[in-house]
Amino acid sequence: MRLSVLIPVYNRRAQLAQCLEALARQTLPREEFEVIVCDDGSDDQPETLAADFASALDLKFVRRPHANRAAALNGGFEAARGSTATSTAATPGRRRRCSATWTGIRG
Repeated sequence: MRLSVLIPVYNRRAQLAQCLEALARQTLPREEFEVIVCDDGSDDQPETLAADFASALDLKFVRRPHANRAAALNGGFEAARGSTATSTAATPGRRRRCSATWTGIRG
């Protein structure tokens, strides 16, 4: 496992779904990266998205009681198996920039 992609979320289920869709389209082979959703105690049940992306992504959900983004990311880092870890927000604007970086890791 080369890369762990951490996505901290708190009540952003719709944005998370868009982010997961973008990650599912990555050209990096599935076996080379994992996606860890770092849930900061959301009320909108983001873990219910797991079934929608199970065939496309090596996807894991780590849920913590609501505290803050850093605490959620810490939970994700603890669960990460990749030799490199990165994080992205579940917002559309940042995904395009990160996608180019992730596909560039193949070299």
